[in-house]
Amino acid sequence: MSDPRIIRLAAAVREVLVGGLEVTEADVEAVRASLGEAAAGNLPALLGSEEAEEASFAELLLSPGPGATLRLEPALAAANLTGADVPALCRAVAPGPVASALLLPGGRRAAVTLAPDDAARFVARLKPAANPPAELVRLLAIACPPEEALPARVGLRHSRLAFDAEQTAFLAALIRGLADEPDFSPALTFALGFLGHADARDLARALAAHLEALLRDLMRAERFAALLAGSNFETLHAQGVREPHLDVDALRRELTLADRVGRAVYGPLSGLSALAPRETDLGSFEGPEGVDALLRFLTDPD
Repeated sequence: MSDPRIIRLAAAVREVLVGGLEVTEADVEAVRASLGEAAAGNLPALLGSEEAEEASFAELLLSPGPGATLRLEPALAAANLTGADVPALCRAVAPGPVASALLLPGGRRAAVTLAPDDAARFVARLKPAANPPAELVRLLAIACPPEEALPARVGLRHSRLAFDAEQTAFLAALIRGLADEPDFSPALTFALGFLGHADARDLARALAAHLEALLRDLMRAERFAALLAGSNFETLHAQGVREPHLDVDALRRELTLADRVGRAVYGPLSGLSALAPRETDLGSFEGPEGVDALLRFLTDPD
């Protein structure tokens, strides 16, 4: 193997592996909740385990953390590999076992030896062949400061998008419209998630429908909160009202981002802005009639 792109990228990946794999407190808690305190206190033992549940957590430990993805993105972009190059990259990263460590919360290190298959799983999760479209990379370089362009490129690489023409045009318009705004990063995160599930045949209609669904959920949650302010859970439960289990603050944040994205991509007069966040008249839900009305709304908000 003499491809200099692969040689350089393999050296960068191996350096990260030798430096250690990031483990967050959330990772430790997930292991503790599922496998118990003993497993959480001996994470290296999960690597190489043949037990199905333990092996699933080994996959978690072998997933690159934010630090690794940010550090390796420039090398990944420079290599610009294809899927056919990935097996050679895996062999170059780990022709044999790799001495590494788990970087545990609190600054602790736990030495581990990664088998070539372990290193290959780490490489696969870097998505070395999932290069974002050159047009989007170029726009980010022009429109964003480096400290924002780099995590945006990581987000593009690790999205689930195929980057067809419609998705690429959508993201290009978003970058042009919001790249210099303080909410660009969360807006891009929202857009990547939305595009991963939206009907690519009509993204504008899909975004409008998503906005409408968010508004509907927000109204349900706010109306329930208004009724609850004058009653209690026990009484409402006895009357047949069920809590919608919706996070009002999260809905407002997502609604704001969806509106921002719609305005950036399609313009303020596109028709999407008619669904923008706005003050809602919650009406009156007092007395038995109010309970009946709320129940109808929560079960059929149309």
